Amino acid sequence: MKKIGVCEWCLPVWGPDSIYFAADARFEGVQLTDLGGAQKGFPMTNPLIREKYMEAAQKTGVVLHSMHLHSLPREGGMIYPLDSPKGEATKLALRNGIDSCEAMGIGILNISVFLKSAIKNDYDFDNFIASIRYAVSYAGDHGVLVVYEPSVTLDQTLKILELVPEIKINHDLLNRSRRGPEIEIPALVKVIDHVHVKDAHRDDLGFISGPCLAGNGTGKVEMSIHLLNELGYDNWYLSESDYIKPQAYGLGTTNITEICRTDLAKIRHLVENA
Repeated sequence: MKKIGVCEWCLPVWGPDSIYFAADARFEGVQLTDLGGAQKGFPMTNPLIREKYMEAAQKTGVVLHSMHLHSLPREGGMIYPLDSPKGEATKLALRNGIDSCEAMGIGILNISVFLKSAIKNDYDFDNFIASIRYAVSYAGDHGVLVVYEPSVTLDQTLKILELVPEIKINHDLLNRSRRGPEIEIPALVKVIDHVHVKDAHRDDLGFISGPCLAGNGTGKVEMSIHLLNELGYDNWYLSESDYIKPQAYGLGTTNITEICRTDLAKIRHLVENA
């Protein structure tokens, strides 16, 4: 059941119109954002917005694959005690995300922990475990799977999976590429729910200098997809390529739909042939 979708925040339009844009670009599904979360008054809790997304999905056939709490790591959630002000704000964001998933027929809530919520020490780690256990408990009562996108070491990721076995993993090919796909993918493949696909060039210092078509950069995308195929992974690939920087792809066009279609064709070729 290998299908290819796109992350909403990579498109030039957010909101229900992103579904129509994704359909025109020929993606099969979309991982939604939380449209700004708390700072925007939790737009995804608005019944009208939910209805418009579902209407767009029904009209286009594009799957509402999952919802990513895009704003949460930018607000510093998940690494503070649950009974602290930031902990209470995190719990509210988690509940609202899960409630929105349930209302919209979305089965997956995706959580990442980096930027302001990066795990830096044992204190952060312990608070994160408490937060994700809270998410899992609430999600379990609402038919939603919690998926975690690791930004910690493989050993820490395996520890998280041991402590919270109910979760699955979102494996980001580019973000994890420098940690060794040949080591991480075999260790995690059985718990990978979905994969983020993006590729990029790096400068002489190792910093990402711009997006590129899948397989054309330094992200070991082809190697990673080959490993996933070899090990029997058979689920969604979601493009997280930075399509809002069209000039960076070097295709001689700034037409983002055209760039999406070209990248989608590259991803599909790798998924079917790597």
